[in-house]
Amino acid sequence: MFELTSAAWVLAALGALLDAGLADQLTEPRTIDELAARCPALSTRRIAKVLAVAATYGVVIADGPRYRLADGVKPVLCGPMRATVTGDIRTHLMQAVAFLDSASASAASTTWEHTDPRVLQSQGEASSVIPAMVKMMLAPMLGDLASRLERPGAKLLDVGTGVGALAISACRAFPQLAVVGIDPFGVPLELARANVTRAGLAERIELRQQRAEELRDEGAFACAWLPAFFIAADQLPAAIARVAAALEPGGWVLMGASGGGDAKQRAINELVVDVWGGPALTTAAAEMMLREAGLREVRTLPGPPWAPQMLAAMRA
Repeated sequence: MFELTSAAWVLAALGALLDAGLADQLTEPRTIDELAARCPALSTRRIAKVLAVAATYGVVIADGPRYRLADGVKPVLCGPMRATVTGDIRTHLMQAVAFLDSASASAASTTWEHTDPRVLQSQGEASSVIPAMVKMMLAPMLGDLASRLERPGAKLLDVGTGVGALAISACRAFPQLAVVGIDPFGVPLELARANVTRAGLAERIELRQQRAEELRDEGAFACAWLPAFFIAADQLPAAIARVAAALEPGGWVLMGASGGGDAKQRAINELVVDVWGGPALTTAAAEMMLREAGLREVRTLPGPPWAPQMLAAMRA
């Protein structure tokens, strides 16, 4: 039990390192007093305690009275991945508490139904790295997808757009791209509209309150993002079929599904996906669903064993 509760506090300490601005200051060696002067949200004593936890896990290095970020984590905590790391920490802590609260509710929940703006925003931030991953790592493996996304007039379908973070990130990664973001829930879409306006991208991002299985677009998108882990098992085949029809010939769907890993990691992944409302899919089952929708070039893309699976398939 101690190791489990400790893991939650380690995550909280690393989140505080980011949210309080300590990570930005620790790109250069600084004393605790220097950090306290620059990061007023935390007391001097609390900064010392956060740094002690971070140092124990190799995130921070102590050089006498001064502290600095470890070289290996600096690009992650202070680079383009920062928003994703921050969002991932916060969303997993907050969703775990929400799940615990649901265990004593009067009725069972079987779908994603968060309305807390903090949960929704942090979940969106956690997904905002996906377009950069597509541009740098995935698109080069998928035929001419990179050039399709970079051409004028190209369109991306963002299923389950939530607060619009992925859509905004996609527009920044691909300057010619327009995005249609769909989501069945009104609360995250209200946040998405505000986020899109704040980002100055209202002319490039269209937001719709719509389920994937209700799509009627035909041959419109160069690429679609389909997070299967948010879609109920009985609705997923229809959602895949409609997304496939919405792709232009030669366009690609990227589908996120429950991850692999060892038995312990699979058990955790399957619980999280169930809380999110989606099915636990084996690699073979996920690939078969894409093939049954008439898609070709179906493959599971390489990734760390603990992460959700990323599958790709092309419309002929």
